Amino acid sequence: MNDELVRLTVVASEQDAAMLCGYLGAQGIEATYDNRGSSQPSGGLGAPYLGEHEILVHEADLADAQAALEALPSS
Repeated sequence: MNDELVRLTVVASEQDAAMLCGYLGAQGIEATYDNRGSSQPSGGLGAPYLGEHEILVHEADLADAQAALEALPSS
């Protein structure tokens, strides 16, 4: 099994990234996110990062993660 992490998508905020990773986790797909060099606001530790976040999944789970993403209702 390939454990390499690959990009699934990019979302606009850390809140969106956390929600999407939670959704994928509920589908049995391990996911994480990277803040892609976003800046942390002056709120200090625990404050969310501002800017885009890259959603990462294991390469072996990419097709399932893409299908789960497509199953989400559009906003």
